[in-house]
Amino acid sequence: MKLDTVDKVPIDLIWNISLVCPWDCNFCCTDAVHVRSVEGGKIELRERGLDSRVIINTAPEIGSHLKDEGFRLNRYDYALIDRQRRGLELSYLEKRKVLENIQGSPVEIEFAGGDPLVCYENYLVIKYATELFGKDKISVTSTGATINRYDLFELANYVGQFEFTFDEVDEETQVRPKSYNRSNLRIAERMAAIGVRTKAQIPLHKGNMEQKKIRILLEELKGAGVVDILLMRVFPVGRAIGRQDKWSVSSLELRTAIGHYIDMSKRLGGVRIRLQCALRYLFPNGMNENPCDAIKSSFGINWKGQLLLSAWANSNEDGVLDDVFILGDLCTQTLSEIRTSPAVIRSEKQLEKNFGHCKVFSFLYSKKVGWDAIFDKADPLYVNDEEDNK
Repeated sequence: MKLDTVDKVPIDLIWNISLVCPWDCNFCCTDAVHVRSVEGGKIELRERGLDSRVIINTAPEIGSHLKDEGFRLNRYDYALIDRQRRGLELSYLEKRKVLENIQGSPVEIEFAGGDPLVCYENYLVIKYATELFGKDKISVTSTGATINRYDLFELANYVGQFEFTFDEVDEETQVRPKSYNRSNLRIAERMAAIGVRTKAQIPLHKGNMEQKKIRILLEELKGAGVVDILLMRVFPVGRAIGRQDKWSVSSLELRTAIGHYIDMSKRLGGVRIRLQCALRYLFPNGMNENPCDAIKSSFGINWKGQLLLSAWANSNEDGVLDDVFILGDLCTQTLSEIRTSPAVIRSEKQLEKNFGHCKVFSFLYSKKVGWDAIFDKADPLYVNDEEDNK
């Protein structure tokens, strides 16, 4: 991209600011670190696909910059501090530096995780982001686990949009911990009631593709005042690596389910259905522009501050699927510098090679390696369809 145009193209940045999380969903796309209290007043961190366990103590002397704010630390704060000490997550000042290195570019930032709001430090980072970019440019994807530690009216001053996952009926849960969806919906309802834009994310899987379940989900979302609904694809990345077969659904199943969601939304009224880029190519008729927005208008930032080609390029080893997804380091480089770097320019030139295909799925299923795999026509959702249409 030319230097004189790079800072005129608006982009979305999905920043998985921390892996710390209160939930142990078995298909987490970022391999979040499950944190819980255990016997003896200790805290357990389950990392690397939940297989690695770290036990820490709560220590009153750590986290002084947080205590200066007059806030009582919880187990998630201590977990974050421990991971920072082990060099696994950015410090508070490094997170602020990432934001400063983004300045000057027209961006919208979505803070995700893990769960960003379980750690008070991330709340301070979000406040700083609002100072730099304005509330309307900031969204937060969080859960209902510990958000009650904040004053929601104050939080609303810094969050333009609150996003959450709501993808199952608790009574018939298949893939989520008990109360996960219900607690998310409760907090979203409270946010909507005080005027915050809310958006529900529904990853499509076998637990939410039947018409009966679709009706219940949409009725509950509408009743909670949630208008915008994003249908998403389940990515076999992060903690879900190696479990592709368990979550995979065919293109026909997805088309049928999406049709049901759209039909039901029209019957109910008051809710809007949108499709994530990784699903739009299921309906290719008349499509002239590549629905994949990687590089063109979307990037990921991981918990190490690295700018990624996709926010879903996550492994189950506390890192990325492959180093070829890393475009630069926002701790030491500005966004403008990275977007004019050879790595980004090289990517831009190959975007149309696998028109419509998801770059992450292509990489995972391609027989090629590295860059060639990312831009291969190997997304299983579309390979068979394209072969049938030849």
